[in-house]
Parts: sequence; structure tokens; C-alpha cells
Amino acid sequence: MNSLKNIKSLMNWVLAGSLIGLTVAILKWLFDWDSTVANIVLFGGAGLLVTAIFVLQFVQYQKIKSMLKDYMILLQSGEIEQYIEKVRESIEKTKPKHYKDIHRMNLATGYSYLGQFDQAINQLRIIYESSKSATKTSVFSLINIAYYYIQMGEVDKAEKLMRSLMNDPKILEKDPQINFLFHINHAYIQMKKKNKESLKEYLDKASLIQRSFGSGDIEITKLNIEVALFNKNFDQARQWINEFKSLDLPPFETQWISEFEKKVVGANQHLK
Repeated sequence: MNSLKNIKSLMNWVLAGSLIGLTVAILKWLFDWDSTVANIVLFGGAGLLVTAIFVLQFVQYQKIKSMLKDYMILLQSGEIEQYIEKVRESIEKTKPKHYKDIHRMNLATGYSYLGQFDQAINQLRIIYESSKSATKTSVFSLINIAYYYIQMGEVDKAEKLMRSLMNDPKILEKDPQINFLFHINHAYIQMKKKNKESLKEYLDKASLIQRSFGSGDIEITKLNIEVALFNKNFDQARQWINEFKSLDLPPFETQWISEFEKKVVGANQHLK
């Protein structure tokens, strides 16, 4: 459906260009213009058409940028329900698919902060099912769907989705960020399945990839905290928590880490 809309939009611009050419041809015939005058009018009209395209794209970009700024302020202030409502409004007001996909990803994030993982998955499915399977957007959607399944305890569903990425190994080879998240998800899956050996293997690989492209500090540190708690290494968990708190954290990550601090304190008291 979205492909048909894109083709229709392109054909409208092609039609507009054809009409300019036809109009110039008619005017040349009516007013007996020479080729120089006709070419000036033709290329001038084409230039105006191209300028109009760029202006419309710029206006659309500024509009989306303003929408993002408006609802991201709500996210930073922790007003999640208002944030979700604002993102929904932005989706309704936005036409280009790639901008809608950005809004939907942000909407999924909002739902995940409220623990509404089913709702988050529904938004990501819309993106995934309306995109070509090999695009970066669709792969990120799939990885995030798997991550939310892990959070819901539906490990088998998550593992099935992650295995589907192996049908095209080039996806992982050509994008280190996707490869990193792939190994992060598998580490969580192995932790849920209490498979310590495979867990260490995926954690080590994720750490190596993360160091190679210098991003993903929050994701890898969160995983290290959970692995330390899983192994009942509470001193190490506290060290990772302190490192996590030193990062530039979004507001809800701060809430997440406070819950894990309580777990570490509670575990230490229990050991005493």
C-alpha cells in the first residue's frame, strides 16, 4: 500500500513536469517563440518545479522536527501518558511513511516504559510488516519486538525471531549496531534459559562489538548488571550500577537502576 502511495506521488510530479513541457510547446506555437525563448521558459519552469519539491520536503522536515521536539519534552519530564498521546497525534498528522515509522518507534518506547509491551510490539509490527524485510528499519523493529518478548518472558517467541535474522547473515555482517543488538538479545535469552556458558559467549561477543563501534553503553551496562545479579555476584553488580549511573541517562533508565539497587541491597541483607 505504501509503495503504491509513493509511486502515485512520483507520478504526480512526473505529470507536473510533462504539463510544463506541453504548456511551453503550446505557447511556442501560439506566439512563434524561437528555441532560445522556449528553452528559457522550459528550464525556468523545470527549475521552479524542482525548487517546489525541495521547499515542500524542507517544510515537511521542519514540521516533523517540531513534533519530535514537542513530545520529547514530555518524555524527558516523565509525563509518559501525555507523551504517548502526543506521539499518536503526530502519527495521524504525518503522511510520509519514513516519518511515520520514526513516530511509531517512539510510541513503542513510550509503551515499553509503562510496561505495556503488547502495545509496543503492535506498533513495531506495523513498521515491520509495511517495510521490505531487509531494510534497516524493519530489522531494528524485529530486534526490538524480540527484546519486548524477552521482557514478557516469552523467550521461545523471541528466539524464533532472532533465528529468522540468520537467514541472511549479511544483515549482521554489514551493520555492527544490528550485530550488537542481536548478541544482546541472545544473551538475555540464554540468561532466561539459565545457560551460563552460552550467556558468557554472547555477552563477550556483544562487548567486543560494542567496543569496536563505540556506542551502546547503556545496553551493554544494563546487561552486565543483570548478568552479575544472575550469577549472584553482588559486588560486581554494584560496580556496574555505579558505572551505569555515571552515564547520561534518560529519566526512566534512572528509575530502572533504582530498582536494581534495591535488589542488590536486599540480597546483601539476606546474605548477612
